[in-house]
Amino acid sequence: PERSHLLAAIIEKVSYAKDNNLLEVKMWGDGEARREFTYVDDVAYFMIKSLERLDNLPTTMNLGVGIDYSVREYYEKVIKSFGAQLKIVADPSKPAGIKRKLLDISLALSFGWEAKTDIETGIDSTINWYLSSRKVGAN
Repeated sequence: PERSHLLAAIIEKVSYAKDNNLLEVKMWGDGEARREFTYVDDVAYFMIKSLERLDNLPTTMNLGVGIDYSVREYYEKVIKSFGAQLKIVADPSKPAGIKRKLLDISLALSFGWEAKTDIETGIDSTINWYLSSRKVGAN
């Protein structure tokens, strides 16, 4: 969690808090920074769908959902997905990062890009993967 990317760190923190019957989870910064996440299956699907036309695609293209959420909102979504009751405690002594990271996906849209997975479904699927891989690693 100390070096993970945002969503992975939140999942790990919330899972740990829930497993250990904690009442709160610490959030780096004030929670106001905004981030956009794209579900990996959506990117993989677009890449497979685009194999026959690779020569027509630009060298660089942003694939995103075009919607961002605050760090605090990601904590809230993960907590809800876990079915946990946790207080989010901001730690302003930790870095919050750049205020906003939102991709311009207009070029990708013109090539047929479409993010199909909403954030809640993506978080639920990621948590399910995380929990199942954790069980496999314990055996």
